[in-house]
Amino acid sequence: MNVHPLDVPAAGAATRGAGMVDLQFDLLGERMPAEHGYPLYRAISAHLHWLAEAPQAGIHAVRAAAIGGGMLGLSRRVKLVLRVPRDRMPEALALEGRELDLGGDALRVGAVRERAIEPWNTLYARLVIAGPEDETAFATALGALLADIGQDCGIVLGRRASLRTPEGTRGGYAVMLHGVDPGNSIALQELGIGEHRLYGCGILVPYRNVGSVRD
Repeated sequence: MNVHPLDVPAAGAATRGAGMVDLQFDLLGERMPAEHGYPLYRAISAHLHWLAEAPQAGIHAVRAAAIGGGMLGLSRRVKLVLRVPRDRMPEALALEGRELDLGGDALRVGAVRERAIEPWNTLYARLVIAGPEDETAFATALGALLADIGQDCGIVLGRRASLRTPEGTRGGYAVMLHGVDPGNSIALQELGIGEHRLYGCGILVPYRNVGSVRD
């Protein structure tokens, strides 16, 4: 079986983890593009030049309310969250106080605090880009790959979505994993699933929403 398209580590890797940490920054400004995966990475990497080379590093998609015109409105509660190796944390803290150029409205990175990666038996990624785009083929491949790394858990696919990258548009799905082994939960979050974690994809977080994953 060819497992490369899903970018999942070899069997046994999910029990080791990479010593990751989430850094939560205040994000100051009025608005930003709703489709911000690649532009946000480009703006951040202008300050953190090493980011693309850091294993399993990711930039969480910014969660904010849509205000129309393809934009998100930023309130004081909106955060910018980076998942980085713990040994890179001192360098990542240098992002505090920097300006981000997303090609429009000015954004400034504010105060930062560490946010723990918690063990949880239900995990969610807002968009997973991983090999086949057909829903049935995607679910089958993802299930086989999770089994290969010792993750015997349930999979629920959410809405289909797309991501614009410099190489073209890629399609994928929201993914919820339930019944995750608590002993492997943190390591699985640290590893992530699929491609383009620096564009906000494949980053697993605890899922606490009782609503539908397709919402």
